[in-house]
Amino acid sequence: MQKIKNKEENVLKKVLSIALALMMALSLLTACGNGTSSIPASTATSTAASTPDSTAQESSQFPREETFYFFSGMGVLPTSFNPLLGNGTEWPSGQMQYLLYEALFMMDMLSGELKPLIADSYEVLEDNSVKIVINEKAHFNDGTPLTAEDVKFSYDLGDKYDLQFSSYWDVLESVEVVDEHTVVLHQKANSVNTPVALDSMQMVPILPVSVWGPIVDEAGDDVSVVRAFDNLDNPVGSGPYKVYGFNDQGIYLERDDNYWGVERFGKLPAPKYIVQPIYKSNDLVSADLQNNKLDLAQAYMPSIWEMIEKNDKVGTYLSDAPYHLEGGMVAMVFNTSLPGLDDPEVRRAIAYGINYQQVAQLAVSGYSKDIVPLLALTDGVEDKYIDKDALADLMWSYDPDKCNELLDALGAEKGADGIRVLPDGTRMSWTLQTGYGWSDWNAAAEVISQNLKAVGVEIISDMPESAVFISNRQTGDFQLCLHIIGENPRPSQPWFRYKDALYSVGTPDFGTLAFSNFGRYSNAEYDALIEALPGINSDAELTEMHTEINRIFLEEAPLVPIMYRPFQFYEFNESYWTGFPTADNGSEVPPMLDRGAGIQFLYEIEPAGK
Repeated sequence: MQKIKNKEENVLKKVLSIALALMMALSLLTACGNGTSSIPASTATSTAASTPDSTAQESSQFPREETFYFFSGMGVLPTSFNPLLGNGTEWPSGQMQYLLYEALFMMDMLSGELKPLIADSYEVLEDNSVKIVINEKAHFNDGTPLTAEDVKFSYDLGDKYDLQFSSYWDVLESVEVVDEHTVVLHQKANSVNTPVALDSMQMVPILPVSVWGPIVDEAGDDVSVVRAFDNLDNPVGSGPYKVYGFNDQGIYLERDDNYWGVERFGKLPAPKYIVQPIYKSNDLVSADLQNNKLDLAQAYMPSIWEMIEKNDKVGTYLSDAPYHLEGGMVAMVFNTSLPGLDDPEVRRAIAYGINYQQVAQLAVSGYSKDIVPLLALTDGVEDKYIDKDALADLMWSYDPDKCNELLDALGAEKGADGIRVLPDGTRMSWTLQTGYGWSDWNAAAEVISQNLKAVGVEIISDMPESAVFISNRQTGDFQLCLHIIGENPRPSQPWFRYKDALYSVGTPDFGTLAFSNFGRYSNAEYDALIEALPGINSDAELTEMHTEINRIFLEEAPLVPIMYRPFQFYEFNESYWTGFPTADNGSEVPPMLDRGAGIQFLYEIEPAGK
């Protein structure tokens, strides 16, 4: 299949203030375009991604009984398979997506354990260093052995350049090669944080020196040269699949039948091919799952119970509400440099004006329990050391009267158009960015807009294309945006979520890619607490510090949690493949394909009827 690079697109960024029903209607109209799950019935010599004549199931190129159709969020033609791009890294090259690039270990969100992947074992030594033993059979898909040198090289990239995993070098001093299959992660004596060191073992992609070494040599200290490598031609990784091809209809992976992981898993994954169709809207994803065109979707689908009632082949991890496992927190992030939004009292007033239950109901079909304004999940684990009673007076909830009271106290008077104006002349009108086609986030933005309009604050929903939105969020080119703070299960939660949300040390200026703290909030007291927390062991001190971190957050409100969401949505269709992990069938595999230990379910599923 000819690999077709993305053509330069004109990105239309316009202000959208539309009703939720109209937004959904427009999404359905998109179905008439090229956002279907069909793939071209073309051969490997095709020179264009033309409109397909047949559906994905009818294509002879990928036998249906060997092909797994899976959607996890691709909305545009991929332009790179470079795993070092950051949050804009495209499937299947992202962190914890172990189909192409693997890490040393994989996180199991059900057990909270790190399970072996490239590495067989690890041991925390007396000096807080971490000894890691690599599987001797591990190799890359070009046949090159995967050794300790590749591990050291991959880790060192994060020390040399500003990459998504560079923050691990806040605690790492060096990576030592002991022998061909053993490395040791040494921590800095003055900033020991073992949970973060362990985090790195599931997050750092292990890359071959043979491929990336020459690129680094050419780049020198210029990270832009490294990021410019698109890696589109036969990317080399150690995972179970290779990139077969891609076009404007989808990305196509083919199993590496020489995959070293037979040593790890006992067999090859069941699907010969994995196809990720490209969609412009979650509504189109829902339609294809309902119509048996998709095998698995990791996308928001409203009222999933209605689809299950219509099609008994469709299922979710939990058979009843809330249907999905809670695993993340969506927050509205303020650009704290802007007039008006730089005032904590303005931000707190806005927090009182949002109807969080309505957001959860209309945006994610009630798949979220009531949000609690804290920087930790209220799961009894992350919030274990937070004294909620001590923070009760600072916690906000939906209270439009309180919102109006705070705005009046600020001297924000309504103009002729009903929109408030602050005493310095700042009109309380801002845009809220979400990615186009991210229907749950788009809907949340519309609810927030309607809620705040009632108190005289104008929030205009802005929905650029996904790639543009992600870039804008990282560079700080937004007024307000949505973001999942502290994404990914990891040993260091909730500390990592605290750091991801608001820690300012090392955060680049606006205009430069950031991988956390997108609103560029800065508070020296908060930063000091984040740095000190990993060294605290007593329950009393932990309670004091966790509570203080959340007190600062509540007083300053640099972001507002609006809803919980699953770490990954998970909806399957058993028309062509069976054996998907559920809470009821005894599987111990997490409900996700391209995150952590969830990849194990490729070894459990079977073709239907087998």
